[in-house]
Amino acid sequence: MASTRRHTPTLKVKKPQVESLKGLSEGMTSIAKKNFELDYGSILNLLHVEIDDMALTTLAHFYDPPLRCFTFQDFQLAPTLEEFAKILGCNLEDHGPYVGLGEEPHMKEIAKALHLTSDEVSSWLEDKKNDRKGVFKGFSRGVLETKAQALLEKKNWKPFNAVLALLVYGLVLFPDVENFVDFSAIGVFIAGNPVSALLADLYYSLHIKYEGRRKGMLFCCVPLLQEWLTSHLPRKDSFVSNPAGLKWHQRMMALTEKDIFWYSRDLDGTEIILSCGDFPNVPLVGTRGCINYNPVLAFRQLGYPMEDKPDNSLLEEFILKEGEENPALLRKIRRAWGQIHKKPWTKKNCVAKPLYTQWVRERVEANRLPFDMVVRPLSPEPITMVPIESREKEQG
Repeated sequence: MASTRRHTPTLKVKKPQVESLKGLSEGMTSIAKKNFELDYGSILNLLHVEIDDMALTTLAHFYDPPLRCFTFQDFQLAPTLEEFAKILGCNLEDHGPYVGLGEEPHMKEIAKALHLTSDEVSSWLEDKKNDRKGVFKGFSRGVLETKAQALLEKKNWKPFNAVLALLVYGLVLFPDVENFVDFSAIGVFIAGNPVSALLADLYYSLHIKYEGRRKGMLFCCVPLLQEWLTSHLPRKDSFVSNPAGLKWHQRMMALTEKDIFWYSRDLDGTEIILSCGDFPNVPLVGTRGCINYNPVLAFRQLGYPMEDKPDNSLLEEFILKEGEENPALLRKIRRAWGQIHKKPWTKKNCVAKPLYTQWVRERVEANRLPFDMVVRPLSPEPITMVPIESREKEQG
């Protein structure tokens, strides 16, 4: 009998080693912490996220490569710029997106961002060999942590905060080579806003693994993905405590759209980025490549209804892989981010109309899901999501 399951690569996530970073942050005064947050957002919160690697690797099995989302039995979820920005305490309008793929930061730029001298920063530079990509340039974890400790003892907060932030960028937000902060992470740090690059790296890493049917490690910010997933999972005690002892694949296969916590009021007042320039969706530049993402599939997470099957023209794919040269595309992406098209803020109502739900179910039937249904079958009729006000009261 033919399998009813979709083949997916076996992926793993690696928890960042953050104890030493937590130790450094615990030495900060309340004023230093406040100033850190003003300059770098809430990235220190990621050091305290409890990571469930099985939940995240199970989530990865639901990735739907052509659509850049996770497709479940009757709904879809897609990480968004706005959600990542809210988790990280970043304002998308404070700095432009990262578009520096392939560019090496200059030592003077790095020193200025760290509030240190060029001579000192240049003395830290080293090459790190890696079997996957050859030689990396950057700074070792040990050197940066030693400098941070010295600055902490002197209570020299401005450079201390900058060095600690760079450590978080290189070891937590953009991990690549173990215990090493490479130039790609440093480039995003200098740019000042990591949100678009983080979203790009997540989608890019998932897509490359699926395209090559390759098992291995997802290169993304694991604590951020955990926070995003947790924000949408059911809040009911029967799900959280899991008294039946179900495995994660059973729990996720059983989810329907009525179970999901769709929208956070923290996003009230946020204008949604729908597309950029001539792109029908949003082009993202990461530390390894470029890829599009489709906000139209995430409307419910952003407080808007899913009315119908999305227009195929709005889901147009592109990807620029690591090592590929396409200066014209990079120029087009940079220009596009100068012309952002937004959806104005309106009253929120996270409904899914039957036409959309039927489209999702038809896609599931054609492409299959990654695990067998063992807990709860599909509902016989599409379920229309109640308005968010009622939903919050129900789950509260």
